[in-house]
Amino acid sequence: ATDLHPADINGKADPYIAIKLGKTDIKDKENYISKQLNPVFGKSFDIEATFPMESMLTVAVYDWDLVGTDDLIGETKIDLENRFYSKHRATCGVSQTYSIHGYNTWRDPMKPSQILSKLCKEGKVDGPHFGPGGRVKVANRVFTGPTEIEDENGQKKPTDEHLALAVLRHWEDIPRAGCRLVPEHVETRPLLNPDKPGIEQGRLEMWVDMFPMDMPAPGPAIDISPRKPKKYELRVIVWNTDEVILEDDDYFTGEKSSDIFVRG
Repeated sequence: ATDLHPADINGKADPYIAIKLGKTDIKDKENYISKQLNPVFGKSFDIEATFPMESMLTVAVYDWDLVGTDDLIGETKIDLENRFYSKHRATCGVSQTYSIHGYNTWRDPMKPSQILSKLCKEGKVDGPHFGPGGRVKVANRVFTGPTEIEDENGQKKPTDEHLALAVLRHWEDIPRAGCRLVPEHVETRPLLNPDKPGIEQGRLEMWVDMFPMDMPAPGPAIDISPRKPKKYELRVIVWNTDEVILEDDDYFTGEKSSDIFVRG
């Protein structure tokens, strides 16, 4: 969160996240962040929901208090059902690249080629036709891209996924059926408080991924928790000096010298 409205006398806040969706009510109270108006929460929450009963997701930021009740700093509401059925495919953002390992692993249970085939079928579009030399034809458009992928051991394998992803990233260019698909992104949402209508109480940076229960389960969520501080010892060794300007004269011999010392 950024620029949270101060909730305490010291001009700071002790914020934590609260999430509400239907009967699910999560308060991440024990992980509040002390005296901070720009906290990095780095948290991921998994919730099962059923449309249309549970479609309004509320993400709130509360101020933790030792005595009394915790105060609401601000909240933001997202209509999940609206997103889920959007033609722009707002369920899981389309990444820039297709990776099968590392921190940028493809998050969607459907691979780019499966998403592309589904879109072509639903939009009654001819394709996709994968040809030799890294080419794919959809409707009357031809897209090119790489045709190999590296696994964790550095072994190269042939794949059509990069090509399919190139089409998805330019789906708006496809005649009739095309429209822009939501790219992978972090959205910034204003936090509002019903007691202070129309005044932003800070902003929340977040993203939402949605996966149907009748599909294969997606992989584990990416760990976005902030790195914990580690203790280190720093040693600075001054070994030698050269070209030191000699400022002093010896009273008896007239020899030049200088009383040098190191400050860190």
